[in-house]
Amino acid sequence: MPPLSQSVYELRRIKNSTDKSLGKALKIYFQNVDPLIRTATNEIIHWLDRYNERFQDRFYIVALYLNDVLIGYGQFTYFKEERIVFIDYMAIEKNSRKNNTFYEFVEKIKDFFIEEDVEYNYIVTEVGYYKDKKELTEVGRNLIRLLKMTGFGVIKMNYFQPMLGKKNYETEIGGVLMIHTANDSKTLKLETFFQIIDAIYYKNYKRWYDEFLNEQEQLEYGSRLIELREKIKLFAKKKKEIEINGYAHLSPLNQASTAPSSKYVRSVKVFGVFLIFGLLSIGIGCIVLLLKRKYDLDTEAITFISLFSLAIITFISMVFYNSKNESMSSALEKIIKLFS
Repeated sequence: MPPLSQSVYELRRIKNSTDKSLGKALKIYFQNVDPLIRTATNEIIHWLDRYNERFQDRFYIVALYLNDVLIGYGQFTYFKEERIVFIDYMAIEKNSRKNNTFYEFVEKIKDFFIEEDVEYNYIVTEVGYYKDKKELTEVGRNLIRLLKMTGFGVIKMNYFQPMLGKKNYETEIGGVLMIHTANDSKTLKLETFFQIIDAIYYKNYKRWYDEFLNEQEQLEYGSRLIELREKIKLFAKKKKEIEINGYAHLSPLNQASTAPSSKYVRSVKVFGVFLIFGLLSIGIGCIVLLLKRKYDLDTEAITFISLFSLAIITFISMVFYNSKNESMSSALEKIIKLFS
């Protein structure tokens, strides 16, 4: 056993349903993955025993251990022809989410690829939005930050997570695609991007769920995937390349990909209101003092000028807050960043 102060992480592959660690690993998965993105455990067990016998691509389930205690679950697929690794799930037990556990998990997975002779160009994973608010959950935002710290970037293109099987309508949500490139590229050719989309949609989702659907349901599911792909294609219109990274603030599903979140915009505007109110108040105050000294104004005149000026300042501040023009917000955002 290592000393108490030493943390030793280890990744072990779970090869089939007879592995004694599978039950605990799936329990960690079930307890720590949002239902909107969670695949049924019976389906996972089904494919664990069959996938690698049926296809040339590889399906992996791994367990993360800390000092010989199972604390994490990982699930991913390697698409050999496209040289893409798609990470379905990474779940860590709540009490173990501290220090550099997530970083260690990602690094152990990368090492695992080397040990398994997995020659990849891209590692890709999804981060989903809330269904109703069409914006990232706080968990999703934290996940993106963690992934960026381990070398992943955001693909700056609208994305839609397909429905998880038959009639699970609430699981069809918008999202963000994260990517780790083997050559640290900051752009993707449009053709490469859709190669990734096709691998995820047809080799991951459709292949997986066709096993549990009848013929008519398979056709319907395939049609829906085509519809989602066409929606993405509309956003990609006229683009030849797609940027990786660059999201300071992630956008709602129905806005441009570079737009900041509504919560962030409100925060900037509130800051702007206080800034404008303060600067104008100081300016008007100085003017009133100058007028008083020059024209020897009485108290009643000063009070009238001050109240009138306050009304104008308030009006200007509220016009700014309610304005849809983002130029001032952008300027204020840059000011905030200088002091953050």
